[in-house]
Amino acid sequence: MVQKLSNFSVVIRSKNEERWIGYAIQSVLDNLNKPEVVVVDNNSSDRTIEIVKFFSENPNLNNQTNNYSKIKILNINNYSPGRALNLGVKNASKKYILILSAHCI
Repeated sequence: MVQKLSNFSVVIRSKNEERWIGYAIQSVLDNLNKPEVVVVDNNSSDRTIEIVKFFSENPNLNNQTNNYSKIKILNINNYSPGRALNLGVKNASKKYILILSAHCI
């Protein structure tokens, strides 16, 4: 069994990524141990944020699986790639930070 890496915050920029965002987050959960996911969204008008919330850990449940994670959703109005990444990194709390595009698997 391969040991998953720990202590990661994953920053994902998004805008209308409903087609891919679930695959990206699932890939993160499959490869990292209890990561923090920080999604910086540029006012998506599709179901992107709804899909992201499916992966959010519920603290009221005693979930022993790695199918859910602590997720922070940040909205950014004055979007630029650098500004979005800086906001995500600023709000990350883990030791290591991984930057991932919303359409990456």
